[in-house]
Amino acid sequence: MISRRSTPSKSSERLRSSLDFRSSAASRLGRSSSL
Repeated sequence: MISRRSTPSKSSERLRSSLDFRSSAASRLGRSSSL
């Protein structure tokens, strides 16, 4: 059960991390372009 539960958790964490990284990068690009 632990292995099954850890598998989806990792995938969700990867998706969240990727989304956060993209949003942070987009915000940085937007700020630099506006400046």
